[in-house]
Amino acid sequence: MSTLTKAIDFVWQNTRIGRKLGGGELTPLETELAAQLDDAMAHASAGRRIATIYAIGEIVRLLDG
Repeated sequence: MSTLTKAIDFVWQNTRIGRKLGGGELTPLETELAAQLDDAMAHASAGRRIATIYAIGEIVRLLDG
């Protein structure tokens, strides 16, 4: 499993955004964070993609309480 795949899996398994994208409704903040992640992924190098995924995942985990 690649590092990027592991990072995506971490976000998917450990954040409300990841769980909600599977069928739940996102809050406006979660929607904005997901949009920022999409934008960052489209314009970043592989290393920055990984860092961005981890950073957004950690922010969302903090927001989850």
